[in-house]
Amino acid sequence: MRRQIDKRLDDNNLKLRLALRAAQIGIWDWSIETNEMNYSPRARAIYGFSPDEPVTYEKVRVATHPKDLPRTSALAKKALDPAIRNKDSYEYRVCKAGTGEVRWVLAHGEAIFLPVNGVTKAVRFVGTLEDITDRKATELALRESELRQRLALDAARMAVWELDTASGTITSSPELNRMFGLPLEANPTLDELRALYGPGERERLFEIARAALDSGRSNFEAEFFCRRPDGNLYWLLLRAEVVFSASGEIDRVSAFSWISTKGSAAKIANFCSCAN
Repeated sequence: MRRQIDKRLDDNNLKLRLALRAAQIGIWDWSIETNEMNYSPRARAIYGFSPDEPVTYEKVRVATHPKDLPRTSALAKKALDPAIRNKDSYEYRVCKAGTGEVRWVLAHGEAIFLPVNGVTKAVRFVGTLEDITDRKATELALRESELRQRLALDAARMAVWELDTASGTITSSPELNRMFGLPLEANPTLDELRALYGPGERERLFEIARAALDSGRSNFEAEFFCRRPDGNLYWLLLRAEVVFSASGEIDRVSAFSWISTKGSAAKIANFCSCAN
């Protein structure tokens, strides 16, 4: 029986090592009492430590980015406090030993507490380490792309919005409200916006969208004019993309709009005569 249990433990440990190796995750083990640190080969590689050199607390501190060190130290203090025992993961930067190359890492850690002379203390701090530099670079590139997009939309005075077809609700924005002459903080409903369309424009937009869908396209473009609450008339250009659910039903419409200068003066004049 004992041999079977030992074999099962060995098998489980092997599976764990293989999983960690496949995921490129390192392991660290800090003995609080002796201040000794045991880093796996992958954890050493992440920090830039050589395979054989002893890893010390001071080396880890030096390799931690100086701007992140106060935060990681505070988190470690909370994790080692018997009254808190924090287990939150945290991201920070390391400056690899030898090269100074900056890498982003994700650390998970958990302290082991035991009674020492009648007082419960943290005796070990064990955890994992993962290099997430590529992921952080992707996140940064995405944020920069979104920022550039927002700046471009703001410069072009464009409004991005989305219609949930099931509920009929619109994800509005200050720029969309500005286009329709509404308060910037307003949350207009679809019917409230449609009430500002010129005569026949709602039906015409519907036909343009239906024709696009019937032809197999999921996007369409149209110009329409509206009368703002203050009475001023404006042409708007709409470009929309219809998004379908997994079942093939229309789920939502994503679009952006801006004030157009292409509108027909004759049509606006006709609208005014109809409205009076």
